[in-house]
Amino acid sequence: MLWSYKGCNISNLRQSNKVIELNKKHKNRLNVELYSNISNGRSRVSSSLEYDHVAEETLQSLSERFEELLENSELTDWDVTYSNDVLTISLNNHGTYVINKQSPNKQIWLSSPFSGPKRYDFINEMWIYKHDGVPLHQLLSNEISKVIEKEADFKICTFGGKTTV
Repeated sequence: MLWSYKGCNISNLRQSNKVIELNKKHKNRLNVELYSNISNGRSRVSSSLEYDHVAEETLQSLSERFEELLENSELTDWDVTYSNDVLTISLNNHGTYVINKQSPNKQIWLSSPFSGPKRYDFINEMWIYKHDGVPLHQLLSNEISKVIEKEADFKICTFGGKTTV
């Protein structure tokens, strides 16, 4: 049987340098998310000033979202601090997230207690980890949902990938 997604079969997807993420929880069905043009994507931020603006908007939005989610969670000992281009989220027994600007590379760097360090590039209006194609906001949504034991949608944040109509 040949699996397909949006008119492309799996072998064609591999040949076209598109990244596939398989949801391992649902082994009886193929749950595929397709991130196209990751390897060929261009960063929208061409100047340092533009990068600074996009990165600061992103970090500020993430900071506000973390505070909102944690205030409405059952976690008791947490702290969110955004200072000097560094966002630090301490989650007591769950560890500490550090998300910061890396201006020389025009990247955002993440240190996660669950998935480790990652470097994100701004591609197609989202912060993308080029090694697996997963956006920063999706990774945070997945990990923080497990920590607070309810849905945590970071895609609604600035440059999170949700389009407004």
